[in-house]
Amino acid sequence: MLRLPELHEACVKGHLDVVQRLHSAGASVNATDYHCSPLDLACKNGHIDVAQWLHSVGASLDATDRDGCTPLHSACFMGHLDLAQWLHSVGASVHATDRWRRASLHRACLRAQHDVVQWLCSAGVDATLKSNDGSTPAQLLQRYARETEFQVDQQALRSTMACLVRRAQGPLLCTTV
Repeated sequence: MLRLPELHEACVKGHLDVVQRLHSAGASVNATDYHCSPLDLACKNGHIDVAQWLHSVGASLDATDRDGCTPLHSACFMGHLDLAQWLHSVGASVHATDRWRRASLHRACLRAQHDVVQWLCSAGVDATLKSNDGSTPAQLLQRYARETEFQVDQQALRSTMACLVRRAQGPLLCTTV
């Protein structure tokens, strides 16, 4: 099993004081050891305080992991709406795509992150964009609903699907939850 560098591990665990200490000792906030950046790990794990601090000292919002995912992709996939909104507010693009041509909206639909999907629709993302395999965000959301072993909130699913359909049909904005 590979062991993460100390800075990366501190970002996973959300230990801001350790992140700050390691940075002061020379650890790079843009190091991509083990295929992702410290900012990406903070975003995957929902540590907004760590993410904000890393950005304040120069961590790149555009850094990608080995699959081409940005920190915004990670926050959306994991359902961290507050992080996704903050990342977008400081310049992260909701339109960036990974190596499969999946945008943040696709990533949120892969895990039925309803709040995130509706926010992305209201932020003006393209709900018609097809990934390399030809999947739209709505198709990924339907696939998740069919294949998941978890109970799916049918009302949230219908609301989110309606939002995606409205967004795909034109410039109408969806309301966020």
